[in-house]
Amino acid sequence: MTTFTFPFGDINLGSKILLQERFAACRTTEPGLNRGSVDLGALKAQRLYSSAINPEGVTRLIKTAAASNAWLIFHTHDVDEPPTMYGCTSGLFEAALETALAEHCDILPVRSALGMIGFRQ
Repeated sequence: MTTFTFPFGDINLGSKILLQERFAACRTTEPGLNRGSVDLGALKAQRLYSSAINPEGVTRLIKTAAASNAWLIFHTHDVDEPPTMYGCTSGLFEAALETALAEHCDILPVRSALGMIGFRQ
């Protein structure tokens, strides 16, 4: 494993320091875009939960990320009809993919994105 996600976003300074020594990157559940100099030990990630965001919100986020050359990480637990409270519908997932493709975004797992930014462990 090269990346780590803090379970339930439960992050503190001690665990962050310990885990960023072991993993190339760690992801939080702090929403937002990663732009400029980012902390690879606490990357922000946006919920892709149907209960938290709609297709218009996803489109806005992706367009903002593309326009500002930001790294946008989405996380979800399931894609289903109906989804769990931590999941999304296929329509929301498709909206995210279609918008990202239309904006010419690279769609990658975090591990692969590290290579795109020139990170070498």
